[in-house]
Amino acid sequence: MAAPSNLFVLVKSLTRSEKRYFTIFNAGQGGEDTNYLRLFEFLDKMHKYDKEEIQEAFAEEFEAKKFHVLQNYLYTLILRALRAYNDGKDIEANIQNMIQEADLLEKRGMYKQSAEHLNLARRKAEKYEKTYLLLAIKRRELSFTAFRNEALMVERIDEISKDLDELIQKITLEHIAMMTYYKIGTLSRKATRISQEQLDSLKSKWQQEISLLGKTNLPFTGKYFRFLTDAYLAKFSGNYQEFSDLLFEVVKIWSDHPHHIKDQPHRFRIYLSNYLDSLHGLGDFSHSQAIIEILEGRKPSIPFAFSKELSGVIKSLKFLEPRNFNEEGEFFQSIAFLKLFFYLNTKNWGLAQKEIEWIEKGMSTYKEKINRARELVLYYLISLVYFMLDDTDRALHWLLKIINQSRNDHRRDLQRFAPFLQLMFFIDQGLYELARDKTNDLRRRMKRKDDVSTFEKLILDHLKGDIFAHHTKKVQKKAFEAFAKDLHDFKVQQNGVFTLGLDETEIWIEKNIKKLL
Repeated sequence: MAAPSNLFVLVKSLTRSEKRYFTIFNAGQGGEDTNYLRLFEFLDKMHKYDKEEIQEAFAEEFEAKKFHVLQNYLYTLILRALRAYNDGKDIEANIQNMIQEADLLEKRGMYKQSAEHLNLARRKAEKYEKTYLLLAIKRRELSFTAFRNEALMVERIDEISKDLDELIQKITLEHIAMMTYYKIGTLSRKATRISQEQLDSLKSKWQQEISLLGKTNLPFTGKYFRFLTDAYLAKFSGNYQEFSDLLFEVVKIWSDHPHHIKDQPHRFRIYLSNYLDSLHGLGDFSHSQAIIEILEGRKPSIPFAFSKELSGVIKSLKFLEPRNFNEEGEFFQSIAFLKLFFYLNTKNWGLAQKEIEWIEKGMSTYKEKINRARELVLYYLISLVYFMLDDTDRALHWLLKIINQSRNDHRRDLQRFAPFLQLMFFIDQGLYELARDKTNDLRRRMKRKDDVSTFEKLILDHLKGDIFAHHTKKVQKKAFEAFAKDLHDFKVQQNGVFTLGLDETEIWIEKNIKKLL
């Protein structure tokens, strides 16, 4: 099957309200030729892209070699409608429109009116701290002043010039804070092991950057990116409580500036989701329901401890609804993960299972948007849901989605542990010979790479045959109990450091011991 056309992808990305707006916006635009609307409706109803089906439905256009013209025309109309649909909703676009209007008025000799539009643009850019747009506005003000016969023109030019210098400095510092965070954040998403030398280097460079950041008041974006950078450095240093506390500071910064939540709700949802994820990492699920409801744009149904600190967020709930395909996809991958993780850790297996059908549909709809790391996590969590429900066949089905793919840098920890969990599923299914072969294969692979962790070695040592078939229940139970003891000792030695798969292995052993009673 051919790859989907850009037009098909664009049509399928539209929200319901955007589709309705497109139909109204373009009513009568094509005169008697309504083929573009027919093509739009045809593609909208299509579940999967099928070029042959399109050629059959639009045979006349293909024969006349006019289909590409029709396709391009529809593509342009959709983009035009989207621009109109979002006009006034996007703060940056709104400010840019004001700047453009000021330019148009100036060219017509309407200098006073042009200055008024530029002032409106400046006030809005200052309110939302759009520094790079302020730079463009100030440059126009400088040009405007330089060529007008105003009183005190020199003083005014000097004032604007000083403003420009300060803006350039702010933009530079904002850029430093942002880029440092993205570099560190990328390492965090890959779950890459960072050596102490790498960590020391990151901290040293960041301290140098901080010395620059401290020289001026950072704009809104620079403030929260600075906290984010400190947060991920704390995470890499193993200070998970500090990591969570710093992420909460980021959320509070946004709550104190609700107009920024209105402007960028998708970005705020990301940081609030990250904060909840950090709480989950600490084993704290007391705020999960409240935060999930906030993310869904609903008032929390139960009281929560920091409601005062997030009063600005509560007032901004109406702005949290996703506004386009990109935001819908971002919202889906965050909320799907948070819900599954919350239900799994609070043992609400039934609620978790009810989410799976919705998650499957979302993973298909937002396939292009979901990042690879989050996709692997969702596969893993769904596998665990079925594992907890004793549905080993379905659990294995989802686990194989991790195992049967080319190796990549995303969530190496999941990719590494998945074969060990598969081994346990084989044992649950009574596939003892296959389990034994898998154990030997894993042992050989680890030995060849000379890269086996203490936890992995523990699993391989205990699953070398004593637990499998040809032994009485008494012998098997004894073997599982020995495994449980060694696993407990290992957990104590970890002293709270998270090890992926440790809890799952512990639960699996407990379930098997109960079966053998």
